[in-house]
Amino acid sequence: MKTPPIESKSVREPSLPTYRQLALTLATEIKAGKHKIGSLIPSLGESSRVNKVSAPTVSVAYDILRKHGIIALNTSNRFVVKSKNIESFLAEELKLTRYVNSNNQTPVDTSEPQ
Repeated sequence: MKTPPIESKSVREPSLPTYRQLALTLATEIKAGKHKIGSLIPSLGESSRVNKVSAPTVSVAYDILRKHGIIALNTSNRFVVKSKNIESFLAEELKLTRYVNSNNQTPVDTSEPQ
């Protein structure tokens, strides 16, 4: 089964770095039910190939989602959907993006380390 690319261009927030666009898009897809709780999401390599970005870019996007409890590593070291409660994540990202855009700064990851 071929995985469709994650839409990496944000219509609302075009100045976001690619890793943030990937994280936001995947979170939105999870919330919409495209990825069910407990289901595998594409591997780093697969997502990297499909979205034509580097594996480290995908890794940073996945780390952001992992820190927010949206995805987790399973016992096979694959990422699975852990939660659909992403409202606080989306609100934080929107607030950060608006702040960055209003001050012409580079986004900083504000999530708490685990």
